[in-house]
Amino acid sequence: MVLENNGSVLGHAVTCASLALADAGIEMYDLVLGCSMRQDGNSFVVDPTYLEENHCGSTAQSNQGGLTVAFLPSLNQISGLQSDGEMTEETLTAGVRTCIEGCYKLYPVIQQALTKAVRNAAPPPPES
Repeated sequence: MVLENNGSVLGHAVTCASLALADAGIEMYDLVLGCSMRQDGNSFVVDPTYLEENHCGSTAQSNQGGLTVAFLPSLNQISGLQSDGEMTEETLTAGVRTCIEGCYKLYPVIQQALTKAVRNAAPPPPES
């Protein structure tokens, strides 16, 4: 259930679901991280807000669309790709690369949060 959508909801949901599975102790090959971008003419935005996702400020007829990538950083694999709108092959390829870079930037932060959660859940060591 999404309580509030301030944009990039699919990418965030992918990351949250992966974190929930890992936090529950479900063994996985890797964490799945999601990243979204919005293309509007010659400009693009990574992790767009709801308004940026749904507003076209450009009068360009091509290269307008959105892209969400689900990525496994340790395995360097794309597990999901969702695209909407009209983008050239070059724009789509550049968008996928940009989203992958975003996932790599997010990965250490997610690992740190997961490690902290595991440490907090572990029982304290016995006193000698």
